[in-house]
Amino acid sequence: MNITYKTQNNTVRAFDNDTPIGKVSVQDIDFHWANGTYIPMAGIGGVGTDEAYRGHGIAGKMMAAAETFAVENGYACSGLTTNLGNNARRLYARAGYTLIFRPGRYIKTRHPIQSADVSDIILRPYCEEDEHTFLKHFESQHLTYFGYRARTSKSWRELRAQYLTEEPNAFQVAEADGHVLGWTGLFRKWVGVCSEIWTVPDRGRAAIAQTLLNHLEKHHLTHDRPNCHIWASPQDPFMQSFLTGNGYTFQESRVFMLHIIDFPKLLHQLSALFQNRLAKSSWTGALKFTTPDHHAVLHIDDPITVSTDNTADIEIQTDTSTLCRLLAGALHPRDAYLENLLSVAPHYTEQIDTLLADLFPPLRHIHPADDLW
Repeated sequence: MNITYKTQNNTVRAFDNDTPIGKVSVQDIDFHWANGTYIPMAGIGGVGTDEAYRGHGIAGKMMAAAETFAVENGYACSGLTTNLGNNARRLYARAGYTLIFRPGRYIKTRHPIQSADVSDIILRPYCEEDEHTFLKHFESQHLTYFGYRARTSKSWRELRAQYLTEEPNAFQVAEADGHVLGWTGLFRKWVGVCSEIWTVPDRGRAAIAQTLLNHLEKHHLTHDRPNCHIWASPQDPFMQSFLTGNGYTFQESRVFMLHIIDFPKLLHQLSALFQNRLAKSSWTGALKFTTPDHHAVLHIDDPITVSTDNTADIEIQTDTSTLCRLLAGALHPRDAYLENLLSVAPHYTEQIDTLLADLFPPLRHIHPADDLW
């Protein structure tokens, strides 16, 4: 074989002579890390090699070329998704990607409605411009999520345009005293018709959600749909309890994997987020992170800065996978320390424990490919 690799626009392609035999694409994702901090992420997708050419390391070389492309175009990290049991995860792990979380959906087969509506909650049809209110409520609740793209009222309408036209009765808004308390509706994803329920964090949130869910399930029964698919983070304690209590089962369907490309640049992109998290902290100094692949120093002061110095007050040594999970809020620093996944020099103290917990708090995760906006 005479295999060559070419990067054309945002796609790496493999050729046997002049015959295309594989590709990897790199998409720009405006990725929501947490608390309103968005960073550019290189989204890896469309990975594939013709069957006759598999097993020769071609996909690995395309992934390496895609990483080079990402570095040259200024990305500090990349991310990808794949099905839960996909063997390609071995390829991605070899390329440096770490599994962060497993998104999915809540599913229930239809059955008669048993719960009564709450009398003081009024449901009305969706009205033009409601999405502006939805956006305001959504962002006030979910800015801590790791994984959302930036969203707009326009993107809300575009995702739901088909069902706003074909099944407008599915879209209902819960109100009380003239205030929007929640909404429900439909959109289309790769599994087909999907449902959503959102509520404001009111004391009567369960009653609001129940009234919306009753309407949604009745709507699906009317349209003879055998299953109801509701997309929500399994790490949302309220929604997890509410849906499982109504007979729904969470079904994992994918994995999301993260890869750090340029660690100092990534820390710099997150420095405003760290500054906000440490607003009440009195600790100042240099915190050095070292892995076999990465090295950077976070200078905690006002403002926070990043360097690649070798001297620091505290040094954190760990592996790249643990570092990825800490940054993404998928692993608590204390758990990492107790499980011997990281070491601290000169020693681990209560003050350092608090500092690391403030820097890397746990985050709820929702997959960018399953973004409801």
